[in-house]
Amino acid sequence: MLKRNEVEEIVTSVLHEHLDGNGFSGSDILIEDDFDGEQMVFVTAHLEKQADVKSLVDSMVGIRNKFLNAEDDRFISVRQKYPGINDGMMSDEDEDDA
Repeated sequence: MLKRNEVEEIVTSVLHEHLDGNGFSGSDILIEDDFDGEQMVFVTAHLEKQADVKSLVDSMVGIRNKFLNAEDDRFISVRQKYPGINDGMMSDEDEDDA
């Protein structure tokens, strides 16, 4: 299994490759256990503007492939955060309207 610093290096490299055109400025990486105790890697890419789905999927696949080449089979999730996004969370007011 890759060490934290190795995960950070891979994630940063791949995100630069696929998301620099969207103003990639860094990422948050959260490593957590899922419901059955397996580790998962959640990545939030910080961008200046929204990326298209293909760029996000390509980023996730690129990270996953580098993990697999290092014999690390953890699940990878990549999402984006950019000005104006609400983190995908509904406010209490939005839920009342839904």
